[in-house]
Amino acid sequence: MKNDFKKYRQKINQELSKIDFNQEPKELYKPIRYILKMKSKRVRPILAILAYKLMNQNWKKIVKSCLALELFHNFTLIHDDIMDKASMRRGEKTIHKKWNKNIGILSGDLLMIFANDLLSKSSDKLLPKVLKRFNEIAKKVCEGQQYDMNYQKTKHISEKNYLNMIRLKTATLLGFSLELGGHLSNIDNKKIKK
Repeated sequence: MKNDFKKYRQKINQELSKIDFNQEPKELYKPIRYILKMKSKRVRPILAILAYKLMNQNWKKIVKSCLALELFHNFTLIHDDIMDKASMRRGEKTIHKKWNKNIGILSGDLLMIFANDLLSKSSDKLLPKVLKRFNEIAKKVCEGQQYDMNYQKTKHISEKNYLNMIRLKTATLLGFSLELGGHLSNIDNKKIKK
């Protein structure tokens, strides 16, 4: 199983390297290349691949769609680092510290656009469902981030509220990673929900 994960991660990294992030203006694209080259387990696209493999073995054909999860995740990390005023991410300087906050915001936004673009290449049959769910999940992640910022000014947070914030901010995207793999393999909605 460990070798499978390594194989998935290598293919994900290979496909990420094919995305043209060498465009102009360089100040916009260089931070994207920077964050995507940082150490990463690529958990979200791997979860999508694993879910897909429940029904189909030809997992390589869905890797590009799964990259949307990684790009979106990194978009959230860039913006989270800015909001938290974090100086380090994965042992490296955060984008807003290495460049500046405005570049971080724009680079993060561009990652979100690239994620949507990758998902928009899903089959005509799947496209409406996949984009609708992706946008619902993106909204939930943003809601979780807002709760996180709200709670920084709150002295007492209930366990229920804290767990809801974590569910929205982190767990929904992990769950959607499995869901996306299910959709891409044409698993019916009842089985996906299970």
